[in-house]
This record gives sequence, structure tokens and C-alpha cells, in this order.
Amino acid sequence: MKTIVPIFIIAVLCSQCSAQKRSTMWKVENLKTNYVQKGVSDKYELPLHLKGKHIQIQDSLLTLSEIRKKYVGSTLSDEFSDTIILEKRVFFKRQKDDEYTLQYTSDEFVECVQNNNDTCFASEAFLNLLKVKGNGVNAYLSSSGVHSKTKCILFILKENKDAVLFSENDFLLLFLTKK
Repeated sequence: MKTIVPIFIIAVLCSQCSAQKRSTMWKVENLKTNYVQKGVSDKYELPLHLKGKHIQIQDSLLTLSEIRKKYVGSTLSDEFSDTIILEKRVFFKRQKDDEYTLQYTSDEFVECVQNNNDTCFASEAFLNLLKVKGNGVNAYLSSSGVHSKTKCILFILKENKDAVLFSENDFLLLFLTKK
């Protein structure tokens, strides 16, 4: 009995230590854009220097310190602080593409997101950008930006494995994998 108690205490302490060490760091593996070119001279360059950078996701908080330092002048650096609060869970349901959603991918759910609806519709074109094959995808909405109503959306592709952070005013999708 005397040896069981110390072993039990050590086991409890070690399990708590390992629980505290769980990784909440996510790495930017890929970037995509939903930007629509508006003419021959109109250019949009993906910020490829963000690839490999890290975001910390813990509970309902996204910490973007490393991203914000490297993407000055973006919505992520101008509208949001280092920590973004995820306020609401939303389901984005697949809808058929039409001429408008094919040309302006993601515009179909901006009003829905700003109104904080529980379910929004996303075009097949947008869900194809995310590589979602099912009828929809769960996501979390951030609070509004400082100077505008813009929000970031964290799409959960595979629970605790893959996610996409969408910054609508930057036309930027950051594909994240858990470290």
C-alpha cells in the first residue's frame, strides 16, 4: 500500500504535465486567394512569405503575432489585434454555383456572417477552394474588426488537424495544420 500511493501521485502529476504540454500551435502550410482580377494591369500577389509561420489556437482565441508582424498593411494587421476572439460557431452549407458566385467567390455569405446567423450558404466554388467534399463545413466567426465590420472565419476541415483561416478583406485563405 505504501508504494501504491507514491506511484499514484507521480502518475497524476505526470498526466497533468503532459496535458499542459499539448500543442496549440498551427503552421501555415499553404495559401490561396479568392481575389478576382479586375483588368490586365490589376495584380494581386499572395503573401507567400507567410508560409511556415505559426498561429496559436487555444479555446476561442487565435494569436496571430507572427503573421501580423510579417503582413503589415493587411486587414489582419490593421483591423485586428494580436489575439482574435472567436465568438460564434456557424455551419456553412453548400449551395449550387451561379454566375455571380463563380465570379465573386465568398461574397455570397458576407451578409450572413455580418448578421451572425447560425447557418450560412457557401458556393461550391468556395468550398472547392477549401477542398470540402461534403454538404458543408463548420466554422467559427471572429469579432468585428476595429474600423469595419469585417470578420475572420476559421473553417474546421478536420477536427484537431486541418483548418483554414479566411481573412475576407485580404482575399486570403491560410491553410493550417496542427504541429
